[in-house]
Amino acid sequence: MYKLVLVDDEEIVRRGLKYFLDWESLGFQIVADFEDGKEAIAYLQTHEVDIVLTDIRMAEINGLMLAKHIYEQFPHIRVIIISGYKDFEYAQQAITYNVENYLLKPTKYDEITEVFQGLKQKLDKQKSNHMIQHQQSVRFHEILPLLKEQFYTDLVMGALRNSEELHKRINLLSLSLDPTYCPCALFELELYEPVKLSIKREKLIYSLKSIFHAENANFLYKAVFNDYHGLKLIAFPNHSLNQDALREQLNVELNEIISQIRNNFDIAIRYHLTATFDSLIELARFSVPLKLVYEETRGKDRLEPMEYEKLLEKYKIFIANVTDGQTEETMSLLDRFLDEFRDLPVSFVHRLIMDLFAMVFRNYSDRGLVGKSTS
Repeated sequence: MYKLVLVDDEEIVRRGLKYFLDWESLGFQIVADFEDGKEAIAYLQTHEVDIVLTDIRMAEINGLMLAKHIYEQFPHIRVIIISGYKDFEYAQQAITYNVENYLLKPTKYDEITEVFQGLKQKLDKQKSNHMIQHQQSVRFHEILPLLKEQFYTDLVMGALRNSEELHKRINLLSLSLDPTYCPCALFELELYEPVKLSIKREKLIYSLKSIFHAENANFLYKAVFNDYHGLKLIAFPNHSLNQDALREQLNVELNEIISQIRNNFDIAIRYHLTATFDSLIELARFSVPLKLVYEETRGKDRLEPMEYEKLLEKYKIFIANVTDGQTEETMSLLDRFLDEFRDLPVSFVHRLIMDLFAMVFRNYSDRGLVGKSTS
């Protein structure tokens, strides 16, 4: 039920409006009625109201003054004016104050009913839209931490090479990052000198991620990729640094953290500083060409298993963006693949591209979007 307030200086009119119409069947509940706009304004200060149906002529505060006050102080409240005066000036002012409707006395039952039926539909639609928006907002804030984590992964994986898309994603997630100037470094952590652990290696990797995500002295760390062997992270300095100073301070802090982990948990870790950057745009467009290694047992070149595993992760992100219709991210990843493949033999590039197409086809086949081959 929508809450309705009646305002008219004639009691007989208020009673007629209250009892001649079946407000409940229309979806409205009359919660109060007043003979002057002054009383109505006082009531609105402390009560929830959806609609005010008011006359024009009243002693202290007339209907237009009431409509103006509601327009300025309670813009969510709908106002319908009913009056016996046909002066166009009243209607013109009513429009200025965003009045929902302007009815002339003597009003007909059918006319009032039609007006409030239309208003009910508008309010229902508005309520439904607000509920949808609220639900979407709640869901968005629930998954916001995951979206932020995915942002840094997409950044390093090459899905945000388009600067416009990079700006758009930063604004969407309300990140305090300037894509054009944001010194940072990309590095990898690796577990070595394996020891017997009471926890699984996956749990250990998760714990390391948590340690680096915790507050540190000079850098903010974001994990972007983890596997059985270790972690890839981005380091953002807490204050502006040139690349030489960034490397120096990062080396000091990483050595301190790793030393503490070794001394307290007897876990051996080493790190490799991949590259430093002056901006996120540089980081987003960074890539290292893939190299083949010779496998003596088979007598042929191949990718290192770890490198191929990382490439498959990028393929998964590519497929996810294709499925979601994210054109810019998809094209950015294709551009990244071409960069990484540029030093490989054409025959090997062909094989990697076929692997990608096979994964795409399998994904769509599993979703029932393409027919499975019977051959």
